[in-house]
Amino acid sequence: MQINEVDPESYDALAIPGGFHSHGFDEVYDERLREICRRVHQRGGGIATWCVGVLPVAEAGLLSGKRAVSYPYSRNHDNLGRLRELGAIVPAQSWVEDDRILSCRGPGDSLKVTLRLLENLIGPEHAAEVQRLMVFCNTQ
Repeated sequence: MQINEVDPESYDALAIPGGFHSHGFDEVYDERLREICRRVHQRGGGIATWCVGVLPVAEAGLLSGKRAVSYPYSRNHDNLGRLRELGAIVPAQSWVEDDRILSCRGPGDSLKVTLRLLENLIGPEHAAEVQRLMVFCNTQ
């Protein structure tokens, strides 16, 4: 599906993975994605981000005065500084949730954010069952 085909009214959540600025990630700074972020959030939907995926959400103006984190180890980009410039509060945590927006520093916390998104969407009991089955499948 192309970005201009997305109807934000049809979604309860938005997931934005991270990436490398030097390998196509800059496409996520498209105003159309920022508008999708705003509309999903305005309707009460959640937004989950991983690594630098939080930056377009901040660019959309959704993190001013809210806690968020991003990948802190880039050699070429000050991701945490950019969050601060856009008004976010950057705590010394590896992942946070604030006003239905989830963010994490990187791949090490991606499963935590994914399970929290599931918990928000389908409830804690069902999310725990998914996690249990993931562990079970990995032991087989």
